[in-house]
Amino acid sequence: MKYRIAYQLFDSAHAFFESAVTLAKERGKQESKSAALHLGIAIEVLAKARLASEDLQLLVRGARPLDEAALLRGDFHSIGMEEAFVELDRRRLHRPTPRQSKVLGSLRDLRNRLVHFVASAPQEEVQAIVLSAANLFLELHSTLFAGWEPPYGVRNIVEVSADLADIEAFVAERIEALRERIETSARPRTHYFDECSRCLQDATTIEGEEFVCLFCSERRTIESFTRMISEDKSVSQCTECRRMSVAMQKVDPEQPTHECVCCGHCEGPEPRWAEFRGPSIPRLHNRPDRPPTETGATRTTV
Repeated sequence: MKYRIAYQLFDSAHAFFESAVTLAKERGKQESKSAALHLGIAIEVLAKARLASEDLQLLVRGARPLDEAALLRGDFHSIGMEEAFVELDRRRLHRPTPRQSKVLGSLRDLRNRLVHFVASAPQEEVQAIVLSAANLFLELHSTLFAGWEPPYGVRNIVEVSADLADIEAFVAERIEALRERIETSARPRTHYFDECSRCLQDATTIEGEEFVCLFCSERRTIESFTRMISEDKSVSQCTECRRMSVAMQKVDPEQPTHECVCCGHCEGPEPRWAEFRGPSIPRLHNRPDRPPTETGATRTTV
């Protein structure tokens, strides 16, 4: 029963988050306030979904045993958002970072003001907290629910988060929150992922056999992407990084090029890259294509 209830809560959190994103994109005063309230509910319910997957009794105050019938009737005294995060920490499921704690506090204070004193928050402050809270929801979703399938009939979290990519302030907030992970993750050294195909952000990393965008959570296997761009649809193993990531390109009609899309190892004429209507740029990024723990040293362009 606990997993069924947990998934229903997960479904509810998704629905409130999607509603909040739709409202936030309107950017009106009332819509921003409603978005803040919906985000507060989404984050609280998301935390409760994770607790429910451990023990349904964690959702309620008091020692009264919780049965499914009472739960579905709403006949229980629920814990609040702060209590949910205390319990997540106590069970070593998640401890909010200082930045996350600050966002939670700001969201709590804003929700109190909006509920009890309708016109007490300036629009700019509300919008800023909404964008920070939206980023927090995505962080918690990634941390607490890795591997969970999206609820049936609810848009994938990748699609919803990509909707926010046209809000400049949200992009800045999320990229800053992700900066350390982006800088310390294994990343493609080639330019194929300078823009994620979904959110258009430069945040693609290499996780095992997949390319993963940290901004919007878009995933695709290294082999399938390589096959897609390979001109003869062939894929071979890179002799340098050992991934199935070598695509065939016809840079020179006389001689094929075989290039690894991950580490950039190239055999044959080298492809050339340039900014749109701009000068040529180096073929490879000066960054590691695998974490130091994997090789004992980072791999960078020389």
